[in-house]
Amino acid sequence: MSFKFLHASDLHLDTPFEGIKVFDPKISEMLKDASIKAWERLVDLAIAKDVDFVLLAGDIYDGTFRGVRARSRLLAGLRKLSEDGIKVFIVQGNHDPVDEGGLIPKDQEIEGVYVFPPRTSHRVAFSAKDGDSVEIHGVSYGSRSETEDLSTYLEQPSHNGFSIALLHASVGGDPNHEPYSPTTVRKLESLGFDYYALGHIHTRQLLSTDPLIVYSGNSQGRSPKPSELGLKGCYEVNVDRNSAPVLTFYQLGPIVFDHIVVDIADSDSFEDIGDSLATAAERLMVSKYMDTDTTTVVLRATLSGSYLETRIDEDRLIEELNEHLTDPRNEIPIIVTSIRLEQSTKNDQINDAAGMAINSLTTLRKTEPQLENRLVHECLQELGNTSFAPLGAYVIRLLDDETARSELVQTVQNKVEALLQEQFRYNSQDQ
Repeated sequence: MSFKFLHASDLHLDTPFEGIKVFDPKISEMLKDASIKAWERLVDLAIAKDVDFVLLAGDIYDGTFRGVRARSRLLAGLRKLSEDGIKVFIVQGNHDPVDEGGLIPKDQEIEGVYVFPPRTSHRVAFSAKDGDSVEIHGVSYGSRSETEDLSTYLEQPSHNGFSIALLHASVGGDPNHEPYSPTTVRKLESLGFDYYALGHIHTRQLLSTDPLIVYSGNSQGRSPKPSELGLKGCYEVNVDRNSAPVLTFYQLGPIVFDHIVVDIADSDSFEDIGDSLATAAERLMVSKYMDTDTTTVVLRATLSGSYLETRIDEDRLIEELNEHLTDPRNEIPIIVTSIRLEQSTKNDQINDAAGMAINSLTTLRKTEPQLENRLVHECLQELGNTSFAPLGAYVIRLLDDETARSELVQTVQNKVEALLQEQFRYNSQDQ
């Protein structure tokens, strides 16, 4: 037995990038094209590696709207693989469920491309190029919110060759993703497959080595969230009868999201801060991405070691940094999309109302990490409009973030007020 295949998932073709603000139309277009380029890289890699087949574990599209460009590029890639004799097996996920449309128009069916139906047991058995027997089982999402364990629809493999389960599922739970099609490693292990090709979780993970239970992660990062940072791509899996399967990661996403923290405690001017940021960004690019297939790094920066008196013109700083970091002479352009300030470390003994509020909110952020920063931002605005005017623009900028769950604002505000009251009681006792 000797063959190889690619395992990819979560292409999110034509995905809208989240949580970033970009003012340059050229950059916006480049970001929009990144998911398409990742797919085209996948097709080229499959042909270059002469793989037997490709597995796509869900979320090929990003949503109900499936643009003409995304669909035409997908079909063109599938035809290219078919013409090269490479089979493709696909399940539809929560972003592209069956009830929101098929992936391939009925009048444009492509030989060797198989899309598994929803909520039913289906198996495809075939021979790899060298004659080895392979069987692939898969289940697609019927609707966007699949709350049942779709692995229960998989029939037991025949064990007449290498067996693969293709699923878009939440294994073990992940706070960064909706718990659709929830299952467990133990449940999957009990089914008896040799390889589990998973999609849905965007961080690539090896959940088990025997059997292999694998998340390939998404093919292109979509936002500054932790699960979207770093290199994104697919796995090549080499299967040999004389040894365990070997996984090799290949980068597909041309644009990489990352985050840096820069200490500006010793910076005495706006120019010093800018220089420190530029140096840190360039070091990151050289150390992590110079020898990769990255075309652009999209970067968020956090400034630490700051203090209450610090004033940062974020928009001006971003504009000047990007002018320098996207210079055509740079091997890999870096785009800074946001700059945030951390809490004061230079003055630990702030006894006025503004200092107490900052300390209280820092405690809140540590004890309630699931609450988004914009909620705290909105609470501060409310507090600043009443009895805590000294908070000022610094604190608003400190915790500003556009990601929000607005329905929790009142809850957070109550927590903030309680913490502030506790701080004042403690301060009064000391006096």
